[in-house]
Amino acid sequence: MFRSGAVEGIDLLGVDNEKGTPFLPPVFENIVTSVLKNYVTFIQSHDLGYPVFVFLSFCGIKGCRLRTRTEFGAGYYQSRLLAQDLIALPKMAVESAATELRTLLRPIFNTVWNAFGFAKSDKYDQRGKWIGSP
Repeated sequence: MFRSGAVEGIDLLGVDNEKGTPFLPPVFENIVTSVLKNYVTFIQSHDLGYPVFVFLSFCGIKGCRLRTRTEFGAGYYQSRLLAQDLIALPKMAVESAATELRTLLRPIFNTVWNAFGFAKSDKYDQRGKWIGSP
């Protein structure tokens, strides 16, 4: 936490032991959502107020793959290699403690999936409701 009230966090990509290439795990949306919930709780407990602005970026990920689960849940598929080194995503605002984070994050997650060549995140149904890991 900075004097300005900003809170910053980082996480590292997984690395494929056989190929030595980085990857985003099939549950990266769960990780982001869980961490963001913790940050919002921390900010709320220190009475820092709303809105809370969130800036999410994926840095240094050229050559990364997005892993997705198979239909049977055993194993995974891998996306194409990412050509760019940075995915800078639009900022978002958490307006209150009642904000449904998974709904708010859906466009962000879709943008990440788009970068890897997919139309959208597989964690939402056709109506945009969170369904979790398939």
